[in-house]
Amino acid sequence: MLDAIDAADLVLLAFPLYVDSLPAPVMNALEHIASHRATQRENQATSIFAAIIELRIFLSRITNATALRSAKTFARLTHFEWAGSLAFGCRRRDGAWYAVERVGWTRHSIEEALDLSAESLARA
Repeated sequence: MLDAIDAADLVLLAFPLYVDSLPAPVMNALEHIASHRATQRENQATSIFAAIIELRIFLSRITNATALRSAKTFARLTHFEWAGSLAFGCRRRDGAWYAVERVGWTRHSIEEALDLSAESLARA
């Protein structure tokens, strides 16, 4: 995995956010990647780093601020080019994802945001 990350043009971190910080397994993985990249700087491609945050409990843009800062700081400290993030809230119902309509999101708008982001990242 570490060699693949070093050679990648784009690294996309997608994770659920239950409270306001990165989940422990995600933090552990990022620490492992950072340690590796600190010793392998000459073998790394110039990579773009982006994040997708799926809010699970609290559906507020403020909720993702700490996790977003952590992802952005990770990108800077590990010599990735930060490309930004998407954050949205969803819940599972009958095995399918649906947006939480009370905050104005629809499944279509989330899919459109993901499609537009993918197109933009592919051009980067």
